[in-house]
Amino acid sequence: MDWMEEAVALLLREGRLLLKAYPGAGKSTLFPLRLLKALPGKVLLFEPRRVAARAVAARLAENLGEPLGKTVGYRVRLEGRESRETRLLVMTEGLLLRLLLEDPTLEGVSAVLLDEAHERHLEGDLALALLLKVQETIRPDLKLALLTATPDEDLNRALKGEVLALEGEGHPVEVFHLDRPPQGPLEALAARYARRAFLEGEGDVLVFLPGKAEIERDTKPPPGPPRLPPPRGASPKGAGRPPQARPQEDRPGHGRGRDQPHPAQRAGGGGHGPGQKAPL
Repeated sequence: MDWMEEAVALLLREGRLLLKAYPGAGKSTLFPLRLLKALPGKVLLFEPRRVAARAVAARLAENLGEPLGKTVGYRVRLEGRESRETRLLVMTEGLLLRLLLEDPTLEGVSAVLLDEAHERHLEGDLALALLLKVQETIRPDLKLALLTATPDEDLNRALKGEVLALEGEGHPVEVFHLDRPPQGPLEALAARYARRAFLEGEGDVLVFLPGKAEIERDTKPPPGPPRLPPPRGASPKGAGRPPQARPQEDRPGHGRGRDQPHPAQRAGGGGHGPGQKAPL
């Protein structure tokens, strides 16, 4: 029995599950599909942000080999893609509160999954409290699961359910600090030190910048200090757009060989992908 079969079995038996899995294990993009096969109704997967909801939905549909909007769909504020065939719906947590107010029984829904549960905030905690109340009173058959990489004891106490923890491979992190306080525009500094990390180290370079505007300025070739080459995986033309709407060469994981310095817009959280040895 693999961990996904074990997780599904625990959730079906106990009704509540706290799933702690390392990044990349598939808790967001594989486990919901396995659970979908075991349940008759819909599965709702909630993400804390719109960008994450669109990206996760696209990956789930890709894993099924289907277009987005068929079995897997998504719904965020002022946007969505779903159909009558949709059984796995990815949404933002703000919409969960509205859904619970409109239909407290969650008719037709077999399971609710809260992803990135460790990102404690008012909407998420309120949604969890309401879901637990619904399950305890009018929907004892409803399955609830919290998906996280770093759970805390408060989540465990609040859920009062089964816990399944997956231990991943450790990757020691070595931290280097600049020799002196940086001076000058952020974009020029990012380009300079990313190029240095790329030339002096091994593996790919992942650069975190505050937002889309900084990424566009850093990859534009103006006169002055050298800028970053056009990135792959999270580029200005892809920022803010769902992965399925990006050109294939701009999707994460496309291409081979060593990536050039790679600006990535990331709202909260850390981590990096295979081959990326120098997050900046």
